[in-house]
Amino acid sequence: MVTTSIGGALVVVARSRRIPTSPRCFCVTANSDLLRSQLDRLHAEAESTRAKANSNRLRLLRLSEAAENLRKQAAVNVQTGKENDARELLVQKKKVMQALDKAKARIELLDTLSSKLNEAISVKETQLIGNISLDLEENGENSTSGGIHIVSPKPKSTEDGVENDHTPLDSEGSQLIERNFEDYQELLDTEIMY
Repeated sequence: MVTTSIGGALVVVARSRRIPTSPRCFCVTANSDLLRSQLDRLHAEAESTRAKANSNRLRLLRLSEAAENLRKQAAVNVQTGKENDARELLVQKKKVMQALDKAKARIELLDTLSSKLNEAISVKETQLIGNISLDLEENGENSTSGGIHIVSPKPKSTEDGVENDHTPLDSEGSQLIERNFEDYQELLDTEIMY
């Protein structure tokens, strides 16, 4: 039994251990294992990226508090006649503000990386599902065999029963997946010929 995450939802997949009977089946199984390992690495990288972004958000908060405290202390020093001390505090505040800007840029970069990783995870999960269904078709298993059952999600609809429009990313992603699947199918067909 294998658990995986698809679109944020935990999915339990029961599969039986079997020895591939044909070169094509072996290739599909090997490719599925490769996709699983890639998915594991992508999930680990995405988690690491989210942790770094959260750490930088905390740093951003601490830096903004420090800058505010330096500004207040400089104002107090000006009122008490300690202009030199106030200048030093304002120089320190300037350095803190530069670090604050760098932290903001780093957070934006990490958030962008995290979203790209999530897109890659989604594509790999779709490829894995396609591979598993191809493997099932190759082995001639039917839906009553107790193997893997793949159920397509129903499109979300509004209360009026009208389907929601797909975003351009959805259609581009599905076209990419279809092209990858067709390329993979051609690769398998050429491997069987040799």
